Amino acid sequence: ALEAGNPAAALQHLDALMRVQPALRAPLLEQMLLPELGNPALRTALLDHLQADPPWRPHLATLLARQPQATAGAEALWQQLAERGPLAPAELQAWQQQRRLAGDAAGAYQLWRQHLPPTLQPYLATVFDGGFETEPGDTPYHWRWPRQAGVATVRDDSHARDGQYALRVEFAGRSLRFDGPRQTLGPLPTGTYLLQASADNRTGNPRPFQWQLHCGRQLLATLALADSPGWQNRQQGFVLETPCNEPVLRLGHTGRTVPERVLRGSLWLDAVQITRQDP
Repeated sequence: ALEAGNPAAALQHLDALMRVQPALRAPLLEQMLLPELGNPALRTALLDHLQADPPWRPHLATLLARQPQATAGAEALWQQLAERGPLAPAELQAWQQQRRLAGDAAGAYQLWRQHLPPTLQPYLATVFDGGFETEPGDTPYHWRWPRQAGVATVRDDSHARDGQYALRVEFAGRSLRFDGPRQTLGPLPTGTYLLQASADNRTGNPRPFQWQLHCGRQLLATLALADSPGWQNRQQGFVLETPCNEPVLRLGHTGRTVPERVLRGSLWLDAVQITRQDP
């Protein structure tokens, strides 16, 4: 039916087949639908089917997120689908990922901002929710912290520096390469910036924890945190001479040897900010 120029009939057949044979969903979508997304008539027929919320709709989103070669048609599909009604969170993430794979990091970030729930809008800044007032999210633009043996990371409302919450990282006394909280930021233009953060370090480790701002493999800025108990603020200026489309802020530890990497006790984090200093 696709070759005969009747995409609506083709979608009817594919829909029926994918409903009764779930194992065929991925190959049929990938081989028959994705290559044809540049066809406006097929997109219209596909949109009509998607509005009925078929069981294969999540599979389509997953595949689109992995298919940068389908970018032009996929982008049109996402936009038209969003015009017809709210997208599921997984679909928004797939759309963002599609843009990132296509090299449009700025577009992916703007899409995330555009669809951020109103309750989270007050936390928008260069560093989103630098006070850890909200739960971590499923996108790179929220705070995320990898699971790591010997480390427990939680939001805690018993000892905040600012606001209601701080982030508490508990260490069990293992020697490890600490892989701490991280966040992908929006594009940073050239300019002069100030990176600042507060910490209450109760680990007793002589080597400092350090916020690091990366652009790909390039290290843009570092900020060593306090190495003693009690809330202390640190700040470090830096100059960005070339724009960075997808900077990443992450926390690490500067231990070099096995004994220096032994971490026990707690580290509290709060008030992480990056502010531009020039107009």
